[in-house]
Amino acid sequence: MTLKRFATAYDFVIAAEEYLDLHSAELRIHYRVAAANAVREQQPEDQFYAANIEDGQVCGIAVCTTPWKGLLGGIWGAHLGALVDAMFEFYREMPGIMGPPAEAIAFANLWCDRSGRHPAEGISEVWYAMDSLTMPERADGHMVMATEEHAALVARWLEAFWHEAGLFDAVDAAVHAQRAIDRGLFHLWWVDHEPVAMIGHSGPIGKLVSVGPVYTEPKHRRKGDGSNLVAHLSRRFLERGNLRCGLGADRDNPHSQKIYQRMGYELVAEMEEIRFIGP
Repeated sequence: MTLKRFATAYDFVIAAEEYLDLHSAELRIHYRVAAANAVREQQPEDQFYAANIEDGQVCGIAVCTTPWKGLLGGIWGAHLGALVDAMFEFYREMPGIMGPPAEAIAFANLWCDRSGRHPAEGISEVWYAMDSLTMPERADGHMVMATEEHAALVARWLEAFWHEAGLFDAVDAAVHAQRAIDRGLFHLWWVDHEPVAMIGHSGPIGKLVSVGPVYTEPKHRRKGDGSNLVAHLSRRFLERGNLRCGLGADRDNPHSQKIYQRMGYELVAEMEEIRFIGP
């Protein structure tokens, strides 16, 4: 096995594209981050991209774009220590790591030994993917694309979602909402002339569309609005014929997982976030 660093996101995506496409559901955030930066005219220099190469084939990847946590995917094995050393030299203040549980925990232990910081439990997610949809029981309402007039609402619901999910490194909600609305990446579920739920998506990255975040206003929950919104948006992409849908759920929320599974979403990965605190 060989640890290979890449100077830019573009170089990384070109070298690892086959692996990223094959594992797009298990690497949906990693791929999205790399792909978004790969198309930038000016390639950022404050980003880390690496792959674990075995017999000429990519078998693991690592991504870090400051100031966010690092992302691990695939297999690193004996090269995990070398990866920690390389990422530590690149970004000593990295706030955490997310990846498959065993790899993330091993990485965090090595990182904290090297840095003198301490590991702290972050979010634990399960990631799903879908090829075929079973529609849930129909709920009143319909899906509409969010527009400029909904920007404040989307920002407010994003902040509420991040707070509930324990996402401590989220970006500015108003900025994120505006950029996503400009790209048509948020939809709302309307009932009786008012929005009650919201969903975002990534747009196609390779042959996968990441669906989420999903947020239903608390007073409207347990009525089927959120699940209908997920189903309607998923169906829109599946009907294109060459796309899969992927989403993430809190590992400790079996209710939402059962809803997604009934629709046809199948488990593809478990992801563990570990934050680095201290000195």
